[in-house]
Amino acid sequence: MKNSSSIFLASLGLFLFSLFRYSKRGYLSRDGIEIAATVIGTEKRYVEFNDGHGYLYFPIVRYEVDGVQFINETQGLSEPRYSDGDRVSIYHDKDNPYRIQLKGYGIDTNGLKLLAVIATFFLLVGLVINYLLRDP
Repeated sequence: MKNSSSIFLASLGLFLFSLFRYSKRGYLSRDGIEIAATVIGTEKRYVEFNDGHGYLYFPIVRYEVDGVQFINETQGLSEPRYSDGDRVSIYHDKDNPYRIQLKGYGIDTNGLKLLAVIATFFLLVGLVINYLLRDP
């Protein structure tokens, strides 16, 4: 009985984690407004990772929302991918145009969906085992 409860709780935790990450991180690619932007520079920063250190490259873009021009940096990329003057697509938050994300470089929502499916499978397995092993 304890093993089935452990499977159930672990699966529930994994499911809730994937759901939370999907709702909080993937929202711009889902709900943001896609617009064109121009790269005007790239900032290179030294960063510490869990497994070491290295550099991230933050493209700086200029874009316009409702007639107002903005200059902002996007998320960090593992290598420089853009040159000054390149046109890129970004998503911006409809309520906060300073919050942006490069199109194609947000969180992998497909990976989170797969994680949720796997967690749901184990959640159901845990429930079935729990049901079958319950005391009559």
